[in-house]
Amino acid sequence: MFTLFVLCKQGFFSDYQTVTCGVPQGSVLGPLLFLLYINDMPKCSNILEFHLLADDTNFFLNNPSMLYLETNLNVELEKVSQWLFANKLFLDIEKISFVVFDSPQRRIAHKFNLSISNMSVKSDNQVEYLVLIFYSNLNWKPYLHELSKKFKRYWSTI
Repeated sequence: MFTLFVLCKQGFFSDYQTVTCGVPQGSVLGPLLFLLYINDMPKCSNILEFHLLADDTNFFLNNPSMLYLETNLNVELEKVSQWLFANKLFLDIEKISFVVFDSPQRRIAHKFNLSISNMSVKSDNQVEYLVLIFYSNLNWKPYLHELSKKFKRYWSTI
């Protein structure tokens, strides 16, 4: 349990507030405490591969069967949702999306329906992971085109 106060603008202090769960935002130890707080999230699933980076969480599941992916992802997403709820964390379904990666030679005919707590998860054809953009068809041309435009803008200012 933490006690937290915030220095507001004009030199006024907020009232002391007791923090009973979570991590005080803006504290020096906040990033470390947050990592400790969510560090066991990957244990809520035996089949998903989790990648945690600060407050960004990605998970991966690989299988050639589209039916296997859809069925198991729905089960595992519910497990993740239950873990978040048990740890008093909020899941913003509007910020969640999924991408199915496949080779350009093999088009996916199966339409995925993923949901968390009866709310649909939107499908996307690209995902930003760290600083890279991965496209569902594994084509790098759009990303390289955007990157070259950024370099041109950068070099024109020097």
